[in-house]
Amino acid sequence: FLPSDKMIPAMESVLRVFDRYGERKSRAKARMKFLLKDIGLAAFKELITEEQKAIQNVVRDFAAKELKPNIAGWYEDGQLPARDLAKALGGIGVLGMHLKNYGCAGTDAMSYGLACMELEAVDSGLRSLVSVQGSLAMFAIYKFGSEEQKQEWLPKMAKGEAIGCFGLTEADHGSNPSGMATFAK
Repeated sequence: FLPSDKMIPAMESVLRVFDRYGERKSRAKARMKFLLKDIGLAAFKELITEEQKAIQNVVRDFAAKELKPNIAGWYEDGQLPARDLAKALGGIGVLGMHLKNYGCAGTDAMSYGLACMELEAVDSGLRSLVSVQGSLAMFAIYKFGSEEQKQEWLPKMAKGEAIGCFGLTEADHGSNPSGMATFAK
């Protein structure tokens, strides 16, 4: 983590998003200062292990070199190279990183959260790509799939060679998962 006095300037892109949605910049900045200073979020770095810091740094460096320079262009063009990004994210081990075996890193929840936080700092959609792939698509196979399905899909998904999805919306039930009628055979 950056010290809180350096983190505020680094969050200027977040402030631009607040501005787009009608939030006043000074109010948004005050909220971030409150979170970083008064709640002590920056002091959190003392609680994470060296391994967790190393994972966070790998993702932070990847995000700075590969994602941040391109995200505005992808947004403006309305194009996201999702397949290439999935392979790159798989290459650094973040897809399904909290799962064990089947080509997954088997890290702890804190490492997964730190990796997702670094991606979220660049763009929430990029973090969503990782969390939907790992926590929704891969975890469903990991938890409920047959051994054959696990061996076929999880290594490919961990490498970003296959991209999972999660459908939640239905015409008659909206986003209510308990009312969904669609199923796969």
